[in-house]
Amino acid sequence: RVIAATNAPLKRLEKAGRFRADLLARLNSLTLEMPPLRHRRSDIPVLLRHFAAAEGFHAVSYEPDALEAILVAPWKANVREVRSLVGRLAQVDWRPAGKGVAEMTLKLLPPEFQSIIKQRRRAAVPPALEEHTRPNRGELLDSLGQHDWNVKRVAQHFGRDRKQIYRWMESHGIKRQQ
Repeated sequence: RVIAATNAPLKRLEKAGRFRADLLARLNSLTLEMPPLRHRRSDIPVLLRHFAAAEGFHAVSYEPDALEAILVAPWKANVREVRSLVGRLAQVDWRPAGKGVAEMTLKLLPPEFQSIIKQRRRAAVPPALEEHTRPNRGELLDSLGQHDWNVKRVAQHFGRDRKQIYRWMESHGIKRQQ
């Protein structure tokens, strides 16, 4: 019996004459296709717990940003990359949160995970705040509409003072709705 794994398209290689047809026929008696980890994101916490248990931890606790980074990471090396991450954290950085519980924090994750969160946060920042300029008329009207013309919430959205929102409204000729 032979168990083989590949990410190469064997049928295409066989048709192109780059893989032996008889060998493919023998290997093809039972085929299991496993989608990449990026298509099975719900498996990631399960795998983390499994590999943490192998390192002597009976549970893993997650800081919200760390969990978000883990769930949206590309995981190009699939399960091997998860195992490698847990092994690296267990040997170098991981601090138990309680008896046998590993704490997963963003600070402990490698820089590529931290940059994922930074990029997601930057994308969530309104353009006017990011550029340190005022929003254009359309952006301001959209924000006012989204927040039911509640200037306090619009100010929080842009990270500015309410007075600044009123000044922007005046400069764009936007009258306050009652």
